[in-house]
Amino acid sequence: MGLEVSESQSVSLLTLCHVVGKMGEDDCTAKMNDKHRDININYCKGFNTFIVSPGLPIKTMGGKNNGEVTSPDTFNTIECKLQQGSKHPDCGYLRGTAVTKRITVTCFNGYPMHYGA
Repeated sequence: MGLEVSESQSVSLLTLCHVVGKMGEDDCTAKMNDKHRDININYCKGFNTFIVSPGLPIKTMGGKNNGEVTSPDTFNTIECKLQQGSKHPDCGYLRGTAVTKRITVTCFNGYPMHYGA
């Protein structure tokens, strides 16, 4: 039995945890604890990268590929790190770090499924 994932499921999973249309370096705690993102459900995630993009360039990165695909262009990202001593459900994050870099996503049947550094 193979893994079957629809385009909308794969893109929405990636988008949910990693893609934001707008974000500043001071927004890590709010974005990480956003109940619609499901990032800190049962524990405080130690690190997360948000890709500041409208999403379409990421959606089309897979092409017809399976496996890891690195973007030819750079993206603006915000890297969020857990503040020492934070415990669920009060997950606090340090000021984010803005980084412009190429991103790598793992694709399945041409659709981006997972973000990798």
